[in-house]
Amino acid sequence: MRTHSLPRLTQAAAPLTREVSVVNEFGETETLSIPGERALTVYVDKRELVTLMTLGARPELLVLGYLLNQRLIDQVSAVESVTVDWEVGAVRASMSATPSWVRTAATREWPTSRRAPRAAWSPRVAARAACSAT
Repeated sequence: MRTHSLPRLTQAAAPLTREVSVVNEFGETETLSIPGERALTVYVDKRELVTLMTLGARPELLVLGYLLNQRLIDQVSAVESVTVDWEVGAVRASMSATPSWVRTAATREWPTSRRAPRAAWSPRVAARAACSAT
């Protein structure tokens, strides 16, 4: 039986619920806990891949599962590390060797803050790059 070790993973679990104030049918204010779903944009070797929605319990494993499920990697050993940054709502998956699908993708670069990335990206630029790659 083969065992594969996991890549380096951050332990960036987020709270699963958040508190909200609501007014019930009697006009009384109550506090309830609701699921805290968050957007998490996945970057593979600094290239944007997809934005996933997550509760945030194990975002690193969500990304590994997504990459495996979409057959973008054959095994987890293809990934060196998975780093989650909730401040910018992004996760970076660093690959052992950059796959060809990452090298040819024309996408936005890894963000460094909440503001929009500075890389020149638009749907038109991405479509032009995809056409020239074929």
